Amino acid sequence: MSTALKAKPKTVANAVVSTGEPVQVVKKAVISDEAKAAKAAEKAAAKAAAKEAAAAVKAAEKAAKAASTPVKVKVDLEVRNGEKRPKAGTTGGRIWASIDALAANLGAPPTNKQVFETKSVTDNELPINVQSIFARWRRFNGLSAKREVVVAASEAGLSTEQ
Repeated sequence: MSTALKAKPKTVANAVVSTGEPVQVVKKAVISDEAKAAKAAEKAAAKAAAKEAAAAVKAAEKAAKAASTPVKVKVDLEVRNGEKRPKAGTTGGRIWASIDALAANLGAPPTNKQVFETKSVTDNELPINVQSIFARWRRFNGLSAKREVVVAASEAGLSTEQ
């Protein structure tokens, strides 16, 4: 390197390399406090706009999900004797409806044996489900299991006294 480069010229316009070509001098821009504040404000505005856009997208997704989700309707179930009637369409509701239909056909509450002999009640249902729903159906309708045992025993000619 030549010494000409080391020497500082008095003016930028007069700076030349020893070869005679002008030197391109890059001045470092001095950023004022106002310019820094303006740049920071721009950055904050861009960040806020991005945050608002993300919130809008999230709200739109939430609205779409709410629109596609079926609305649950609260059904007030009939309650008698401390027992609730099961919802229609459930396993319990299907068994309950079959027992209701059987009771209507018989004109009296069915016995346990009659319920289990009926194909429409036991079709594709577990016996324990049928038994528990029948017990609930009896309590709902104010019938006791003890009465059924007494009637069955008297029909068979057995004594129920102790």
